[in-house]
Amino acid sequence: MPRQKLHLLEDICRVITGSRDTRKTLDTIVELVADRFSIDVCSVYIFDAERNHLVLTATVGLNRAAIGSVRMHISEGLSGLVLETMAPVFVRNPSTCLLSGRPRRPLSMVTPSSLQPTYRPSN
Repeated sequence: MPRQKLHLLEDICRVITGSRDTRKTLDTIVELVADRFSIDVCSVYIFDAERNHLVLTATVGLNRAAIGSVRMHISEGLSGLVLETMAPVFVRNPSTCLLSGRPRRPLSMVTPSSLQPTYRPSN
């Protein structure tokens, strides 16, 4: 594994300890992760316990205007699955994937209004 990927957690820790602005910290973290893993989309959703929803809080690859307005129930999307199982999930193509042994659920919650022109989910 390349050295820059191995040091990602170290870099994230540096960002967290060196910042007092939560939004800027989360923006920097998603940028680091997207860059280090060469991925088109990386997002952070924060759990709103009162409403039982995940709220888009930071993103690379989705329209930043969607931050704060994209919400999903914890039974929806890959982010909901991660919260539900409390385990990492890796899916190469969320728009066509069904997870074995799990009830059918919408895995990709990306809507056309939340996309940037540079990213289109594969069908």
